[in-house]
Amino acid sequence: AWHCCTYLQAQNYAITNEYSLKAAYIYKFSQYTDWNNNAAADSFRIVILGNEDIYQSIKKIAEVYKVKDKPIAVYQYQSLARVLSDHNCLERIHMIYADNSVGQDVVRRLCQSKSKNTLLIGDNEDFISDGGHISFYREDNKIKFKINTSLINNNYFKINSQLLRLGLASN
Repeated sequence: AWHCCTYLQAQNYAITNEYSLKAAYIYKFSQYTDWNNNAAADSFRIVILGNEDIYQSIKKIAEVYKVKDKPIAVYQYQSLARVLSDHNCLERIHMIYADNSVGQDVVRRLCQSKSKNTLLIGDNEDFISDGGHISFYREDNKIKFKINTSLINNNYFKINSQLLRLGLASN
């Protein structure tokens, strides 16, 4: 298990289920990623596509923690089109998590959107091969994650080497 989860438990955030664990991972991903455009943002924006349980878990984290000294703003949507209409473009969003319920076609469109500033996190088996950055998977009844090493260090954001060592490298 990753030390962040123990850290969050020690900080009175009980990890009780898969959704809470994924939410803790998403929060810690934000701690180990540097965005070049972060200085201008008034808040750190996370969008959840689909899952209500992960949305609620992230909101609990956002009530207590910050990312890079900025409050965390969490939004939930059921469609990528609604995200685009509400935020004008994905460039204003730091992270998007898409679960299996949003459908493969939405995942492909999200990954093909070429939003350079947005870290794309998913649950779908094909998320990495479709162009996503980080994908959760289950192995030996544990939640783990893969990192798309061919996409993660670009001119818009960089993932810390500590996070790279913890995830399974995938191209």
